Amino acid sequence: MASIRNLIAILPFLGAGVEAAVSFPPLPSDLSTPVQQRIAFGGPNSVTIGWNTYAKQAKPCVQYGTSQKALDKQTCSDISVTYPTSRTWANSVTLDGLSPATTYYYKVMSKNSTIDHFLSPRTAGDKTSFAINAIIDLGVYGQDGFTIDMDHSKRDVIPTIQPSLNHTTIGRLATTVNDYEFIIHPGDLAYADDWFEKPKNLLHGQEAYQAILETFYDQLAPISGRKPYMVSPGNHEATCQEIPILNHLCPEGQKNFTDFMIRFGNIMPLPFASTSLDDTARVNANRAKQLANPPFWYSFDYGMAHVVMIDTETDFPDAPDQPGGSAHLNSGPFGRPNQQLQFLEADLASVDREITPWLIVAGHRPWYSTNNEGCKPCQKAFEGLFYKYGVDLGVFGHVHNSQRFHPVYNGTVDPAGQQDPKAPMYIVSGGTGNIEGLSAVGTKGPENAFAYADDFSYATIRFQDANNLQVDFIRSATGELLDRSKLFKSHKQRFDHLPTNKDECPTVTAEFGELPPVIQQKVPVRKADDTIKTYDCYLLAEAGITAGIYGGQDCEVVSSDSTSQSYDTCSVKRDDEAVKEDWVHSLSLYSTFTVLKYSVWQNFAQPCITSDLNTYVTGQVYRGHIF
Repeated sequence: MASIRNLIAILPFLGAGVEAAVSFPPLPSDLSTPVQQRIAFGGPNSVTIGWNTYAKQAKPCVQYGTSQKALDKQTCSDISVTYPTSRTWANSVTLDGLSPATTYYYKVMSKNSTIDHFLSPRTAGDKTSFAINAIIDLGVYGQDGFTIDMDHSKRDVIPTIQPSLNHTTIGRLATTVNDYEFIIHPGDLAYADDWFEKPKNLLHGQEAYQAILETFYDQLAPISGRKPYMVSPGNHEATCQEIPILNHLCPEGQKNFTDFMIRFGNIMPLPFASTSLDDTARVNANRAKQLANPPFWYSFDYGMAHVVMIDTETDFPDAPDQPGGSAHLNSGPFGRPNQQLQFLEADLASVDREITPWLIVAGHRPWYSTNNEGCKPCQKAFEGLFYKYGVDLGVFGHVHNSQRFHPVYNGTVDPAGQQDPKAPMYIVSGGTGNIEGLSAVGTKGPENAFAYADDFSYATIRFQDANNLQVDFIRSATGELLDRSKLFKSHKQRFDHLPTNKDECPTVTAEFGELPPVIQQKVPVRKADDTIKTYDCYLLAEAGITAGIYGGQDCEVVSSDSTSQSYDTCSVKRDDEAVKEDWVHSLSLYSTFTVLKYSVWQNFAQPCITSDLNTYVTGQVYRGHIF
């Protein structure tokens, strides 16, 4: 039975057309005035500047330089986009060719803009120590935000604070701005979908949603316009509200992550090109770039860290926000089946620990949390890959408090503890402050090492050197250190793939659609000195099939030690021209065989399969794509 609160939420739809009484930020006299500024890493030598305006810009431009008094460079773009219900246009310009770790000053071209500055990205492999902040579940403050009176009917209790425009977390980020180099925010920004928490908004839901977004990003701009602000999605970006029986009534522009995509889609980066000398790493990095889908899933390098941002809301089996998911938000998917998981595996496999020893993955919903609030589908989809490729730290939010966990895999605490564990360490940094308040800690399992829900807080991650990382939890209001943990990782292995026997081809355990059973043939690929570099492997199917493409779903290649690699689509194309006589002769085969060729590189971490021999390039083809 619907609660009174849920029924009241229908009122905005009944009151459409009534004059709005929501608190929009005032319009500037010059509609080209930049607001809601945000910056992000655009590439290994670039930064993307994003901002909104209250009018479409024909040619957004940014002036910049290494001196505040001499902005001697200018870059422009044609990106100025909006969506239904928005009052603003999102603009972005990418500044390329930057010197590493250098302070640049910039100014958005407008009659009413000011000069700001940023630090350009550190080069991958730079072992200089640095710190970042993990800020998750951060909402608007003030009259539309978390300074509402205590409401004991809500599922969580909000701390008692004075109703002033002093957001403790944003305030702390401002006072410590020289102590960290960028921010990761994997999900839940602004909490615009909680507009109905304020009675004055009940007849004006559409306008209130937009007003909260504008206000929040204005409040965040002094930080996000100076420090790269790297985001991925959370559930509160999905639709105009989370009431399952009503969210289908959300207007165009306020559902399916629209604001999130428009605001961040043009500024979050594709994965950077690998600087590794290893062939496999470069191939995997190229594949990850093809499969990435920012702002939902992507990665970047910064100094000694490789950071991956993932989407825990959609695009994996039983994802909570997708159609039929447990959250009933009817959003996504945003990629092909299994695309995100294929991206993640390729990206993790590309990490060369000699260059970026620290591997961090950040997403919204955790699978380890106190009070049994973990996301089981997320754990099933992602945890195995985290362990297989040696992720050092998982950073999550969603639960509105701060938590730290011992290194753990599949519910079992790693016996090595913080001293060179194989399992990842996990943290939750969801207590930064929003209108829904803080979540009680509740019951704690043996894997939990720290939990705090007395006041707003956040996490600082300090990359001290190639082997030592420190995580501090900070109380936002006072700067008090709540918890400190130190993680040592030897990073002895250059690549953290599970080892397999390089002298054998993987075994195909799933037949390819209507094809008859297949056999395999292995052919060595030699280096210039005649030593074996890798093997080309061939699947050989007996003749008798008709012309055309034969395909199957969820094909799997399994190596000799049971390490598996799955593919969303596997296909074999009968092509008599492709079965060259020299191939047939070298394999001692009859010409009545149809051949599917694939290559296996280092430790079979990423078997390559192509369905078209005419487009095959050894070691660089994945399902027909040539890199």
